[in-house]
Amino acid sequence: STRLGWLRTVDAERLLNALPDAATCHRNLPVGNFVSPGDRLCTVWADDPDPDLAERVEAAFGLGVTRAPTEDISFGLRNLVDIALAGTTDGADRTNTREAIEHLEAVLRPLVVRDGPPRVHRDDRGRRLIRSDDDDCMVYLADALEDLYDAVRDARTRRLLDATVDNLIDAAETAGRSDRARAIESMCSTMGTSVA
Repeated sequence: STRLGWLRTVDAERLLNALPDAATCHRNLPVGNFVSPGDRLCTVWADDPDPDLAERVEAAFGLGVTRAPTEDISFGLRNLVDIALAGTTDGADRTNTREAIEHLEAVLRPLVVRDGPPRVHRDDRGRRLIRSDDDDCMVYLADALEDLYDAVRDARTRRLLDATVDNLIDAAETAGRSDRARAIESMCSTMGTSVA
């Protein structure tokens, strides 16, 4: 990168079109990362790169001075988690925590039941775009739930958190994503949940 800011968008089509024929591009950073000049946005392998390739590739990455939950799901999730965590301290009102957990389920459910964009995108000119593993829904789930399972101590809120995980597992099963349901169950068991 030659710029400073939050990675807000990646135009996959523009990125692919910036590449010469038969080139491969691996995105190193997911949306939501902070980027400084000199940070590697992606790695490109090309037989005959032209002098303007780096400039064209960088133009596909949209940076901003702030993060936006409409473009950056991890930012929206983090805001909800932070609201939930604020109510876990001793003497705090748990109402906001419980409401934030219910909202988390509403945001996480679509991630659990459907596929994200393909990890590898190819075109008819032999160009390939490989996206970062950090865009996987399990990464978002871990980020959303790990801190909560560390912080939630009262029984009622813990039951709600466990029920949220159970609902996500059921949603994955109903959508025919048994592999994802098992992955959620396995991940949450290491966080000390009581999923059934």
